Amino acid sequence: MESYNCFSCGFSNPIAHTHCAKCKKSAAAAAFISNGTGSFPEGFIWPLFPRALVLGAAPADDILIPTNKIHDQHCRFDYVKGVFYITLPKNSPTAFIGGQSIRPNMKQALNNGSTLKIGDEELTITYFNGTETFSEVQNFQLKQLAEKSVNPTVCRLLHIIAFKREVINLTNSTDIYSFAVDTILRITDLDRAYAFQVITEGDELKVKEVIAKDSDLSIIEEEEFSISRSIMTQVLENQGAVFIQDADKEVTSTVSMANFNIKTVICLPLTVKNEQGERELIGIIYADKTLSTTPLPSGISASLQSLRKITSHHLVRTMQNDEANSDLNSFKHYFTNLKDEMDKIRNYLDDTSQHIVVGTSTDTSVFQERITECNEALKMLAENVKQNF
Repeated sequence: MESYNCFSCGFSNPIAHTHCAKCKKSAAAAAFISNGTGSFPEGFIWPLFPRALVLGAAPADDILIPTNKIHDQHCRFDYVKGVFYITLPKNSPTAFIGGQSIRPNMKQALNNGSTLKIGDEELTITYFNGTETFSEVQNFQLKQLAEKSVNPTVCRLLHIIAFKREVINLTNSTDIYSFAVDTILRITDLDRAYAFQVITEGDELKVKEVIAKDSDLSIIEEEEFSISRSIMTQVLENQGAVFIQDADKEVTSTVSMANFNIKTVICLPLTVKNEQGERELIGIIYADKTLSTTPLPSGISASLQSLRKITSHHLVRTMQNDEANSDLNSFKHYFTNLKDEMDKIRNYLDDTSQHIVVGTSTDTSVFQERITECNEALKMLAENVKQNF
């Protein structure tokens, strides 16, 4: 497992931790602070953890700036002996440090107070380790800023913005389900997530699994999913709001939660309004955690509601595309079969013609029988076309 050393006490921590497990201090070694020149307001903070980092507009990027002027994986930062070094790939737009353009594929140090201009954003880097010349008040302010920079609510907001920005480019429902699963795992830190399509059969609602992933976003492949079926049933019966069963010892778990040692469950019902104006369930995203009893972050429900609404809206769009593609595929299959049958008749006629030319038979009844067979085959094809169109 990847790890980093806390810049305060040197303790080795898992790479995903935002606070040191030993000294409990913020794990951020520095932060970018917006100067307010671009899409983000003055004072907006991005934490910089003491490890290799990627800045970009994609949800997978460590320093997430989801704007049109920032590319996915726009640039890379390496942390070496207390200093961050920026590397700009050759194909990335020009960036500037203190007004000077950065040479591509060349590491350049970012010292305390350096200003980075990237896209429309102008960011100033502030290191949290301070110096011996700093006063006690200045060091205290740096510690406060370090803690402020690690804000899970802001992190979730950036991921929701990035999700909304990129989901519009997805053209099928499976990709949207997969992207939504990735996002919910990133903003909740749960262990795994599943996406289900809800299908109506008669008066019954049935679920069809679309995709399942672990916390590292790798796909789970298993025949039977050890999820809380009772909670899924509750979501199916009540198609309204987000369902959260938080990790709290005082809450009585359902039987299936106890059986599988599930401590925290989140279910997002994906709904649309049908022609009658009634809410209709089209999918469910389920996520849970089995090992930790730490409660979910406060305010996460609002982020999940936003994710649910965005996902539902774009699923409707792609479901229509899926239906159109399904119809198109059906036509392709039908016409391929029709062509194959016509080719068989044509080949049969060609064979008959060759026999007549070379005179392999003088019995005209043989050829008459072949013509009759072709005629019957053509009638069957014509009837099939009439019935299907």
